[in-house]
Amino acid sequence: MSAPSEPVPFDARALTEPVDARTARAYVRELRRSGRAPATNTVGLIVGIVVGGIFLVMFGTVFSGILGVFLHLSTSGGSGMGAWALVPFLMLIAILVLGGLGIARLARGRGAARWYRLDRFARANGMTWYPEARNPPLPGLIFGLGDSRTATDIVRGTTPRLVEFANYRYTTGSGKEQSTRHWGYVAVKLSNPLPHIVLDAVGNNGLFGSNLPAAFDKHQRLSLEGDFDQHFALYCRWKVQGVGIVVAVTPLRPPTFVSGW
Repeated sequence: MSAPSEPVPFDARALTEPVDARTARAYVRELRRSGRAPATNTVGLIVGIVVGGIFLVMFGTVFSGILGVFLHLSTSGGSGMGAWALVPFLMLIAILVLGGLGIARLARGRGAARWYRLDRFARANGMTWYPEARNPPLPGLIFGLGDSRTATDIVRGTTPRLVEFANYRYTTGSGKEQSTRHWGYVAVKLSNPLPHIVLDAVGNNGLFGSNLPAAFDKHQRLSLEGDFDQHFALYCRWKVQGVGIVVAVTPLRPPTFVSGW
């Protein structure tokens, strides 16, 4: 019988230490070359298209008017400027293009540094980092909803039990009604099955209540002792599971939940 492995001491230095931009970019290129990361930054492309579209809608008319003025000056014989009248407009366009390229490069650099930091952090703590995963096969309220379901910045450990935390997004609706929902999750593989429950922190509720993508009846909510109900809403799909849930969430655990949020 092999002896249990020694626990890896927690090391968060990789998240705060300076990162060389060239090293981070080279690291991302290697990720894409090896197939560990997508060949193209789909999210960045979508964001660029959306921002460009908004810019055209907001300022397209203004630039059209400015271009018309300069064209009129360049073709007007009385102005004496000729084609030189277009020079200021072309300089303005060049400044905007160079500024956009600079912003895009800065955004890519930050993304590369984030990937590099997370990978180093995962390795230092005996875990593995993955850039993204499509349709993660996880149980839970949010993982079967919408389209384009994608987990990103995944950090996964396997000892002493499987645990994974990541960002998660999916889209709902279509056309003008399309929207993207963003979540963060922690998945832990338990030794024993637990009743199906939803533990909702009430501190981030909006004007119309919880932001959960599902509604629950009042009779499905369970109440626990102390001030637990002031911080969390605990729901159970079936009443017969209520006893099991109260046993699972013992009186010792509520203070732990509350102090961690």
